[in-house]
Amino acid sequence: MAEARAFLRHFDRMPSWRYVLPESFTTYVDKLDLRLIATQRLLTMDIESRSSSGRKEGSAPRPTIEQYSDTVRERLESDLSENSRLSQRLDSIFPRLMLARREQSTMSAESIRERLDDQSKRRARIQQITPLGIQHELPLPEGELTAGQRSVLELYAEHAEQKLATFADTVEKIDLLEEIVNSRLYGKRLQINAEDGITIVRGTDGERIPLAALSSGEQHEIILMFDLLFNVKAGGLVLIDEPEISLHIAWQKRFIPDVLRIAKLVGFQFVIATHSPQIIDGNWRFAQRLGPKAAVFDEADEDA
Repeated sequence: MAEARAFLRHFDRMPSWRYVLPESFTTYVDKLDLRLIATQRLLTMDIESRSSSGRKEGSAPRPTIEQYSDTVRERLESDLSENSRLSQRLDSIFPRLMLARREQSTMSAESIRERLDDQSKRRARIQQITPLGIQHELPLPEGELTAGQRSVLELYAEHAEQKLATFADTVEKIDLLEEIVNSRLYGKRLQINAEDGITIVRGTDGERIPLAALSSGEQHEIILMFDLLFNVKAGGLVLIDEPEISLHIAWQKRFIPDVLRIAKLVGFQFVIATHSPQIIDGNWRFAQRLGPKAAVFDEADEDA
């Protein structure tokens, strides 16, 4: 919202005879959740910076990737707190619900086992990211389950599903971020957990690499993907300025396919401003020339 209004203020400063925005447009933009990912991505102003003595020292530049590491750690802490509150409530009412439960389970023993097995796998993945302090698997008796056992386990599975849902959105985004970034990094691996936030480890010995020591291209890639996954709201519009900065040619060619995957998960639309034909790659039908007509623009121009 703030970025959308800042966009409009740019036009408000122009003489009225030069440009007049229709009211319908200003109303639309005022309601739009707009996010600009600018070219200056590697550093942000940290207004909470403090000296070694603990006193505030005002604003200071800080690597964005370190700030995002704090962001994901705080998000996981929030998910864990919500999970704890929900678990306490569900556990407290479980005996009462079970005693009042009269209907028989509609699930077969096989379906219950499959559902609990799936939940165990998801719970194990969550445990890799944030400590739950519970066992991964629920041991079940061998053979056919009685109607009473199936009824108990069905209610247990329903409650377990609600508990797991508190982490679902964050874990899905972490999984996609790790998949995309780790397909780019060579000899390194990105990992995320609640204690350390974002970490980069060397593939040969597992030694941790300081985030600020990554190359500018590696930082740009992580920051861009993190921003799109965690800082953009569903239904929003994202303006991405020159994503090709410091990115290897091969990374540029994979940029739009990766953003499309993220946009499908988060639910946003995006507009890219770029000078790079590698960013556009096979998407020329969606490209719009903004420069002079004589400038090279599409694949046909490049081949001429």
